[in-house]
Amino acid sequence: MVRVFLSHSSKDKPFVRDLADALETGGEIKIWLDEREIGYGENIVLKIGQGLDADVVLLILSPNSVESKWVKEEWTDAYWDQTNSQQTKLVGVLFRDCQIPRNRPTPRSRCSAHSDCPGTAGRHGRLCP
Repeated sequence: MVRVFLSHSSKDKPFVRDLADALETGGEIKIWLDEREIGYGENIVLKIGQGLDADVVLLILSPNSVESKWVKEEWTDAYWDQTNSQQTKLVGVLFRDCQIPRNRPTPRSRCSAHSDCPGTAGRHGRLCP
């Protein structure tokens, strides 16, 4: 089973929930999503650190995530691991058009609300391959 951490802004949570559900449908992917994994009173930083041990970190790119300090910490941690291991770990997913800062991963997928986008329809757009 592939373990996937979803790095995102909480402002994009509705889309991220739909994405998590869609990815877990086949039973071959285990999603780490903060609201599912961090309980009341738990150490947030410790739990996120454990989540970042996933096989893949999907960076959900949007204007909100580009401005998020938490997201920056998550993607830089994953980028550091990727650089040291020389194995791809960090994958960008463009949810909404945004200015992608240097050293961010190039999006490999685009998630769009356009009606001509193939993929699984979600409440907040379509999940594109």
